[in-house]
Amino acid sequence: MVYDSKDRQRVIDLEVPVEIDGVRFNPGDLVIADEDGVVVVPKQVEASVIRRAWEKVHAENQVRDAIQKGMKAATAFETYGVL
Repeated sequence: MVYDSKDRQRVIDLEVPVEIDGVRFNPGDLVIADEDGVVVVPKQVEASVIRRAWEKVHAENQVRDAIQKGMKAATAFETYGVL
């Protein structure tokens, strides 16, 4: 079975804010979704959020490596501040 919307839908607006279930999306916002949920990052803070996310991933990698080399998880948390 094939489903399509040909000739049954039309674009009425572009580049306008949208609200879905109480969450507002603005043009240019970063939207990330997976099976766990959806995150909307406003364009104004996107660079900061991405930088902080990469910093956390880097710290988590350091913790994983330290634990693999024998460091206890509690010590790794005290050292790096993340698990």
